[in-house]
Amino acid sequence: MKGQKILLKVRIDRIRKGYASDPDFVIHAIGSMAKIPFCDYMTTFEEEKDRVLELLSLFLSEEEEAKITYQDVARRIGERMSPTATEQEKANAIEAMKLLVLPFQRYYAEKERNRNYG
Repeated sequence: MKGQKILLKVRIDRIRKGYASDPDFVIHAIGSMAKIPFCDYMTTFEEEKDRVLELLSLFLSEEEEAKITYQDVARRIGERMSPTATEQEKANAIEAMKLLVLPFQRYYAEKERNRNYG
């Protein structure tokens, strides 16, 4: 990742506001996140991981399951939200999206709790 030339004052201000000091970091982080194996991402949410795969009609062998990425799953959810999708496909996609964010929700809840209680 190649950083931008940003004044130190601006970088510090961004950090104080809770942002990355370089806006390009977000783009890099999203690109890296897309490549994470889905099973690794959902490692502490085993039942939810299985439910996401079921909702998306992804019946995979163990080998295939180990290779599917976060991006693959997100793409499948997006496909099921298309205007031509059935209402059931859309409902399944919405449920899958809610399950997909659980690791993020836990992380931010813990971060908030740590900030409040030291």
